[in-house]
Amino acid sequence: MKLDLKQGAQIGFYSAFYGMVAAMAFDQLAKRFFHEQLWRFENLYRIPPLLAGKGMDAEGVSGWYILMAELTVMAIVAGALGAPSGLLGVKLFGRRVV
Repeated sequence: MKLDLKQGAQIGFYSAFYGMVAAMAFDQLAKRFFHEQLWRFENLYRIPPLLAGKGMDAEGVSGWYILMAELTVMAIVAGALGAPSGLLGVKLFGRRVV
């Protein structure tokens, strides 16, 4: 099976988009690492709610719209930068995938 250009563009988009989402999650953890004392074993249960509660911590409706705008911009940037990189990868390394 050989990768085609569409699959290369999808791989490039997904890698850029999920990389930005992971960076955003890491940013949230880094901000609260010392405040919530997340390095302590008994406080590890706080990590999933911190990540899931990003939208809930928004300051009113405007904070929610800012979060949605951030995600939209992330998707646009991932498409603009990731897809051409995936296409280039397919062109350069277009070998058969087993």
